[in-house]
Amino acid sequence: MNNIFLSKSSYCKCVQCEKILWLSEYKKDNAVAGNNESVFETGREVGELAKGLFGDYVNIPFNEKPNIRINKTKQLLKDKANVITEASFLYDNNFCSVDILKNDSGGVEIYEVKSSTKIKDIYVDDAAYQYFVLSNLGFNVKKVAIVYINNEYVRSKKLDINQLFNIEDITDIAKQKQGEIRSNIDMINNYMEVHDRDNEPDKDIGTHCFDPYSCAFWQFCTKDLPTPNVFDIGGMQKRSKFKKYYEGKISFKDLESEKINKKYLEQIDLN
Repeated sequence: MNNIFLSKSSYCKCVQCEKILWLSEYKKDNAVAGNNESVFETGREVGELAKGLFGDYVNIPFNEKPNIRINKTKQLLKDKANVITEASFLYDNNFCSVDILKNDSGGVEIYEVKSSTKIKDIYVDDAAYQYFVLSNLGFNVKKVAIVYINNEYVRSKKLDINQLFNIEDITDIAKQKQGEIRSNIDMINNYMEVHDRDNEPDKDIGTHCFDPYSCAFWQFCTKDLPTPNVFDIGGMQKRSKFKKYYEGKISFKDLESEKINKKYLEQIDLN
């Protein structure tokens, strides 16, 4: 079996829900992008600031094709570049770009930059996947770290990026997750081999549709639900909506006699 091309973002999406990769491959026109433009822009700005954390660096343009980025990385490593941003690597069709790669004679260090003020589990999965790729390519990965926003930093006239960011070493955790990552990659490849274009996976909706990120295929996966339904109730917590969903109380008609908050029943009555 030939492994599918799997980027670090694709891997992380599959950690959330393995069906996302199938949908991205065969139903991509059904994706509905959320209003995340400002979030992406913030992430881009934070990423650009973080590139200067360790002084001068060489950047590999992110908009170039993976093979070009990989070849540029190889050349920069050969030339002994000390800090490379967006360094790109491929192992057994598993691809990643490292936000900041520190390189010296003793090995390399991976720094994954996030525009968050705390570390989430998915960030650790992201960085651990990068460790998987680089270590299997034979690199001595000395350190894996998450770079994130220090929300206690108060800016003076001049921005101090060394105070703006926290850096947390997660090397030991990344190493501990290597067996899990190998298992996940094997699962993803088997999953995509079994489920071709005409064989849609049977995967029910759940809280994973919104955790850690809202899935762009929510409308596709709920297209057969009655309209309106429990998920159309404004203000109701998602876990409460899913509780009703799993009880089979899905349509507004199903919910009319339910013991739920009056403000939710008013929404149902209006329809």
